[in-house]
Amino acid sequence: MVTLLTTLQVIACLILVISVLLQPSKGGAALGGSSQSVFGSSGGTTFLFRTTMVMAAFIMVSSLWLSRYRITQAKTSLINSTLAVPPPSPNIPTAPATVPAEAPAAAPAVPAAPVAPKQ
Repeated sequence: MVTLLTTLQVIACLILVISVLLQPSKGGAALGGSSQSVFGSSGGTTFLFRTTMVMAAFIMVSSLWLSRYRITQAKTSLINSTLAVPPPSPNIPTAPATVPAEAPAAAPAVPAAPVAPKQ
């Protein structure tokens, strides 16, 4: 589903670019200032305008849906799902916990004599 929607979004982007480039310029000198258009004087303008609006709306909606889908997928961690520690088997006995031995009492520290500075 995500692959299909991503593919449709790329196709819609290409159609949007083509429909914008085919529209007649409104006084600018981009790509020539010809008054002739591919679809005639007025019929192509409405068709290209509608195509542009539909493709732009589709791209916006599909971008929002794909980003929401990716965010919900990011909440589930791959590490947590693959590295889950299984519970211990009831047939395997567990080792009893050992208590560490107490450390012997340390002798009191003897303070070091101060060292005289060199002259």
